[in-house]
Amino acid sequence: MSRELQTWMGTAFRANTQLVKLLGKNTDGISAIFPYHHRDEDERIPYPHLTFARFNNTSETDPFQGVPEFAISMDNPRMAVCVWSKNSVDECWKVYRIVDTMLRGPGVNMSNQYFGAYRCARTTVRDDLFDEELKLYHLHSEYKVWLQLSGTPQP
Repeated sequence: MSRELQTWMGTAFRANTQLVKLLGKNTDGISAIFPYHHRDEDERIPYPHLTFARFNNTSETDPFQGVPEFAISMDNPRMAVCVWSKNSVDECWKVYRIVDTMLRGPGVNMSNQYFGAYRCARTTVRDDLFDEELKLYHLHSEYKVWLQLSGTPQP
């Protein structure tokens, strides 16, 4: 499910015109939205940019595990979303507010052919992470999500 979740996130972020207006672009005009903590020594990385990744499952006790039908039809990923800027943490927040609203705001629809979101909750947000080596402002956030997998048996 990791690939499907990350594919959905990348597609949704790139489709948000308000978000892509705030992000840097590469030489081909493609918005700076990357999976994982993107670094490439050989190319100019545009800023500000957005990174996102699934990393592990939530550590909370999953109440669905006691029902076999639910145990195979639910997933509980942890996700990280980061914004990187050369200019300021305020620039990071402008980008992040749009992303956070897409994940937790009113009327959110995280459904596609692979899954439907049951819940998305932010667990962490930090904006005090300055990368001394790269001289970058870094806003880091984490979410826990319960997903109902499509095409699985229902009780």
